[in-house]
Amino acid sequence: MNKIFYALSLLLLLTFSVSAHDTDPITHDPIDKSLLRSIRVYPNPATTTATIDLSELENAEVSIILMNAVFQEVQKVEYQDTEFVEIDLTDLAPGVYYLRFKSESGAHVKRLIKV
Repeated sequence: MNKIFYALSLLLLLTFSVSAHDTDPITHDPIDKSLLRSIRVYPNPATTTATIDLSELENAEVSIILMNAVFQEVQKVEYQDTEFVEIDLTDLAPGVYYLRFKSESGAHVKRLIKV
């Protein structure tokens, strides 16, 4: 079972490679390259909390959604005018999750591993 889960996770990771013509695999929005460069998530892998560093964003409003390995919404991450957002992972099962960031100019997905 773990080998199948690992193979599926690897396959999903490969689908997130970014090129000039890529789109968000969920909504098919264009990938926002500024989000790609500006948002950091750490620690990764994480145990109880993860921090999203939005300090490099330049006045962009971004929605953040935490999704499970099959892209079902687990949590909508709420924040207000802050550079760092903490996500509580204590109630989540260990596994692969995805953080979907969406702005007016596009979207980006980052992988987060909960151990």
